[in-house]
Amino acid sequence: MADSALAIMDNVLLMKQEGLSFITRLPDTFGLSSELKEEAAWRDQWADVALADDNEGKSRYRVQSFERTLYGQSLRFVVVHSSHLEAKQ
Repeated sequence: MADSALAIMDNVLLMKQEGLSFITRLPDTFGLSSELKEEAAWRDQWADVALADDNEGKSRYRVQSFERTLYGQSLRFVVVHSSHLEAKQ
C-alpha cells in the first residue's frame, strides 16, 4: 500500500515485473481517473462495503471494479464512493 506517488510509470512497471500486488490512489491528474469515475456513475452497479457496527450513522461506502490498461499493463481499478463526501459536495 502506498500513496499516489506509486502510480508513476517506472513504479508500476517494476511492480508488475516483480509480480508484486499493490494498492494506491490514482491521482486526479490522470485522465483515466475521471473516465473511471464517470463510467462508475453511468453503470451504477455499486457493491456496498460492509463496515464495523460502530460505523452506524456514519459514512457509507460503495465500490465498482474495472480492468484497464495503464502504461501497457493490465490493472484492476476500484472506484470508491463515499456518502459522507457526497453530502459535503
